Amino acid sequence: MSLASFTVMRASLLIASMAKPAQENGRDDRLPPGQTLVTNFPVLSYGPTPRFNPAKWDLRLLGLVENPMRFNWDEFRRLPVHSQTSDFHCVTTWSRYDNRWEGV
Repeated sequence: MSLASFTVMRASLLIASMAKPAQENGRDDRLPPGQTLVTNFPVLSYGPTPRFNPAKWDLRLLGLVENPMRFNWDEFRRLPVHSQTSDFHCVTTWSRYDNRWEGV
């Protein structure tokens, strides 16, 4: 078995173990057909997580923009933060309700 196949199989088992059925008295309108509701957020990755060095981090907004911009980590952290709560429906057939997202 290849590493990729093993990773997909392991991820499927993880998602299945976290799943809970839709409402017993009928279909939950928030859950799309074919989706399984989970309570945790499955972490599916291939390989190690890169190390983060704030001293070397930068974000560049380039290309078809009127004003190209560049932010270091401190500048980025000073941008206004916005938040929203929404459901997440993954193409790998799991859903999670009421996720709080934050970003700039």
